[in-house]
Amino acid sequence: MKEATVVIGTCQKHKQVFGIRAEKVKKEWHFNWAFPMDARTAKRERYDTTIVSGNILLDDEYPGCPYCKDNGFVHCGNCGKISCWDRKTMKFKCPVCGSKGEIAYADSFDNISGEGY
Repeated sequence: MKEATVVIGTCQKHKQVFGIRAEKVKKEWHFNWAFPMDARTAKRERYDTTIVSGNILLDDEYPGCPYCKDNGFVHCGNCGKISCWDRKTMKFKCPVCGSKGEIAYADSFDNISGEGY
């Protein structure tokens, strides 16, 4: 049986919440689907309590943000939330907490959480 969950993301451009399906394959999490979602649904389905840690890969079929179509993601080092990323811009402003910084590449993350999106 596959282990899968939904992680909450926020669109950097439109500030809209979306879901990202994360499936555990061996010891890595694969992001393989993204879909629009409203905050009420995220709360009702308890996606805001999801926490994912470890290596995270974007599968080839990952469609990107459902709002702006950016197909990368950024993990905010301040609040721990995920947002979409165009894979080009190296400056970042978190749409959740407003923190700013430079983007650094990584494939392993601690405590990606949807809480308080």
